Amino acid sequence: MMLISLLGGLSPAWSQVCSDVYGEIQTKRFTSVGFGTSTEEWASVGQRQLIAIQSAKRHAYQTMAEQVYGFRLKGATTVSGQTVKSDRLKIDVDALVRGAYVVSVQPIADDVYEVRLAMNVPLDDEQLEKLCDEVREY
Repeated sequence: MMLISLLGGLSPAWSQVCSDVYGEIQTKRFTSVGFGTSTEEWASVGQRQLIAIQSAKRHAYQTMAEQVYGFRLKGATTVSGQTVKSDRLKIDVDALVRGAYVVSVQPIADDVYEVRLAMNVPLDDEQLEKLCDEVREY
């Protein structure tokens, strides 16, 4: 709200004000949550906990990659005699997640863990300009 009042009536110095304000904002924070479990019969209690945590961590990283870099979704439906016979859905994620860190690891049930990740992603000039345009619309 203060930013909008600072910008006022879109004076000629608008672009300078916008770049000054958003010059401070260089990253966007992403967060993700992953869940994991282990039902390995051969493992001890401690091993099952570690397996569940690793599983939750992998799930959280996958979720983070989907948020930051997106994913490719392909689907196919087979119909015969006006009845759906089969549905196929394939999701591809191809990303390198660097800079994410574990915020918390919590047990939420027997052998089920939750892992929370966070990551600050640098914004490029195009994304910063989009932020300026969004404020300019107000």
